[in-house]
Amino acid sequence: MTSSGNFHYFNGPPTKTPPHHRFDKGSYVYLFENANERRARIEIANNVGTDDQDAFEG
Repeated sequence: MTSSGNFHYFNGPPTKTPPHHRFDKGSYVYLFENANERRARIEIANNVGTDDQDAFEG
């Protein structure tokens, strides 16, 4: 069985682009768990759905 969940947050109006830091607005944090393989990973995506979107996982 593989399960996943996500949440997102805004520290101000979601329409404003932060001038200095990419994590200040609109980051998504995903946690993926594979119970059968006893593995999990986390992924963080910034500015989802825009030209400035980026992500990393670990």
